[in-house]
Amino acid sequence: MPELNDESRETRRETGAACMVIGAIFWMVAFIAMFFHPAAWVSRSFVIVEYASALALLGTVLFLSGWRVRRKASS
Repeated sequence: MPELNDESRETRRETGAACMVIGAIFWMVAFIAMFFHPAAWVSRSFVIVEYASALALLGTVLFLSGWRVRRKASS
């Protein structure tokens, strides 16, 4: 595996941190969407659950990939 210079390592750490923050924001939006879930029961529309699930899944993928990139850059 080629050795990373300091500039490349710092860029990867920042990229990983940015992915982690974006993933966390997706989680927060999903939780906010689920706050409105009781209204979906009244209107019999469950699209909000699908959107929240997709956001939570995408947030998890982004967070874990960002964590992985950041961890590899630190070692």
